[in-house]
Amino acid sequence: MRDNLGRTTYAEKIAAEILERYEAEKKAFEKGEKRERENIIFAVSGKWGEGKTSLLDLLEKPLKKKDFKVIRFNPWKYSQEDITLKRAFLRTIKRELNSAVDLDDMYYDRTKTVIDWKNINWLSVIKWISITLFILLIQI
Repeated sequence: MRDNLGRTTYAEKIAAEILERYEAEKKAFEKGEKRERENIIFAVSGKWGEGKTSLLDLLEKPLKKKDFKVIRFNPWKYSQEDITLKRAFLRTIKRELNSAVDLDDMYYDRTKTVIDWKNINWLSVIKWISITLFILLIQI
C-alpha cells in the first residue's frame, strides 16, 4: 500500500508510544514494583474516506512485530441496538483470544424473557382468570 499522505510517520509514532509504555510497565512488574496500570487511549477521527482504516492498517504492522495481539472489530456490521453491538464486540474478543471464559455475565440482554414454569403461583393465576371471566360474564 502506498502512503501518499505520510500516515506511516503517525502510525510509527503511535506504535512507539504504545511499545514504550508497555515495556516500562513490563520492567516495573519484573522488578516487583506495585503501581497503577496506565491505559493508552487514542481516537482516530475523520470523515468517510479520509484514511482512518489506512492509519490503523499501518499501526497494526509494528504492533504485530512486537507480538501484540491486534483485534479488528467493525461496529458498522451490527445493528444499532446497543446490546447487540456489545454482544458482538465481546464475542469477537473471546473468539480472537481463543478464550474459554464465559462472557455471558458481562452484558444483560433485556430483550429476553424467561418464564420459570415450575415457580408460578398457579392458584393466583386461576384466581385472576376467574375474576376476569366473571367480569366479562357480567358485562355480557
